[in-house]
Amino acid sequence: MVFCKESVTRPPLGAAYCLALVMNNSVVRIQWLTHTIADLLGGAVAAQLFHVAATYFETDPSIAARKQPDVHSMHIEYLHPCELLDCIVTVTPLRVGAIASSIQLHLTQNDKLKVVALATSTNFG
Repeated sequence: MVFCKESVTRPPLGAAYCLALVMNNSVVRIQWLTHTIADLLGGAVAAQLFHVAATYFETDPSIAARKQPDVHSMHIEYLHPCELLDCIVTVTPLRVGAIASSIQLHLTQNDKLKVVALATSTNFG
């Protein structure tokens, strides 16, 4: 389970909370708070990467102008296990098209690349 909240006293057993999600110039900083989890599991990381991609598709001026707010697909490669540390997600636009757009996401912790993801947007509406 992954939640994004401003302040949490104690998360439920097995839950991971995203305390801060700040997007600034295609760089996202994520702070984690967990309860009895040694490493961040793939589902928690994937949920945050999906959230970053969806937020980027909705807020990037070039993609928003083409009305492509929906995440169509996402491919994630886990290069190294993620730890309970702050992480930085860097978003790089690869292609902005008329029907679909693609971005690349790099998740780093302590200046070490941990996860690479590709996301494609479209309009399901």
